Amino acid sequence: MALLNYTMAGVLGAMVALIIFDAQLNVSQKTPAMHPVEATPSPAKTA
Repeated sequence: MALLNYTMAGVLGAMVALIIFDAQLNVSQKTPAMHPVEATPSPAKTA
C-alpha cells in the first residue's frame, strides 16, 4: 500500500507542477514586457 500512496502523491505532484508551469507560461506570453527574466538577464544566472 505504501508504494501505491507514493505513486498517487507523485502523480498529483506532477499534475500540480504542470498546472503551475502552464499558468506561468500563459502569463509570460500575455505580458512579455512584465516578465523580468526575459527582459533583463539576472546577474545570478550569468555568474
